[in-house]
Amino acid sequence: MTPMRRGVLPGLSAGVIAALLPTATPVAAAGVLPVAAFLEGVETDSGLSAHRRDLRAGGFAGTPYVRDLEFRIRNEAFDLGRQRYSVQLSPKGFGEEGASRRMLGALSGRNAGTYESLRNGALKDRYGIVLDYMAGTVLAALYDRLSALEDERIRVLERQSVTDAFDLGDILRAEASQTRHGERAEEARALAARALERARRLTGDPAFAGFDTLGVVTVAEVIARLDAYDRAADAPAPDNVHLREAGDDAAAAAAQYKLALAETRRFVSFVEFGYDRGNRLNEIEDRDRGREYDLDRAYILELGFRLPWISTDRSGVVRRRAEMNNRRAELRRESEELAADLREEVRALRALGARHAALEARDAALDIPARLRRYARLGAADPLVVLTLRQAQWENVLRREEVRFDLLRGYIEAADLAGDIARRPLRNLLQAAPGGGGP
Repeated sequence: MTPMRRGVLPGLSAGVIAALLPTATPVAAAGVLPVAAFLEGVETDSGLSAHRRDLRAGGFAGTPYVRDLEFRIRNEAFDLGRQRYSVQLSPKGFGEEGASRRMLGALSGRNAGTYESLRNGALKDRYGIVLDYMAGTVLAALYDRLSALEDERIRVLERQSVTDAFDLGDILRAEASQTRHGERAEEARALAARALERARRLTGDPAFAGFDTLGVVTVAEVIARLDAYDRAADAPAPDNVHLREAGDDAAAAAAQYKLALAETRRFVSFVEFGYDRGNRLNEIEDRDRGREYDLDRAYILELGFRLPWISTDRSGVVRRRAEMNNRRAELRRESEELAADLREEVRALRALGARHAALEARDAALDIPARLRRYARLGAADPLVVLTLRQAQWENVLRREEVRFDLLRGYIEAADLAGDIARRPLRNLLQAAPGGGGP
């Protein structure tokens, strides 16, 4: 039996908890971690640290307004004294510098989006671990309770074996039911044990004993939060982590299109500054001989202009525009699919909420404690009838808890689809809000 600890049976009534706790061995709170602290530990995940370092690492954006810079040496007749030196600068087109910076910013944003997606996945895994641990522990205790009641039924039936009312089939059915409850209890315990082991690996604490789950969100509060998810389905937020990759791709494609467009405006092909040592020597020679000379002829300035309406190849611009339109269409498609998935999840959650409410109403309608008191006042109570009433009570509790955990899992799935997990990564979405309000 998994040891019970403070906060391990959230949502159960005080009477139910009191009935379950005597079957478990109490443990100290040492090694018990609040759920919020476990979720915050995602920031120290080794798998995410490398990506954070990559985000901090900057890149060289190139020389501002300069596309290319080239140094040239020209020699005539292999005479080292008559060389020509020149520097050729190719400037960027009008608006190309800004477009280039925007493109680099879009690529950097895509890297940040990849990190955000990885962190969101890690957080969702941690929520799954918490819910597996909670469900495994609670359901194992309930199945153990039902198994113990079947054991009592078998003992009562065995005492009746000497009477005419004895039916061997009743014992066999009770034994089969007890075996079934025992198997499911072991399955639930195995689920909790696997979750506990995963939590120990993530926290690096071999003494980790479980979660303090006091104050877990109630079913009513989850249902109240669904209105916000309905609105999110009607208008998916652009910062939704599940749209981030498609959004970043669309932004990068738009930036690349604008850059390609700016590159067609390179009207100045190049600017060249040169010094001709041979011309310099010739002019000095003319000066020494008394001839007309000009020493500035050794310096050269050359400009190259492009004729964009003749020489520009706009096929690259057309390809970039088509890519931009495709990426935007992909973003719209993913946004529609995400909205449909979220609406479907919300509908399923409302159905689970209705099932949970029906089980609560049935529990109130059965009112097993009152029935047991009335039956006890009649005098010699049939122990089989008492056991049947108690089993009905605990089976209803079991079904209600199974529905509750299905709802909590669906709630985390809906929160993930709405982008809430990534949007507020340091908030525990399983924590009840003060006053029981919405998120």
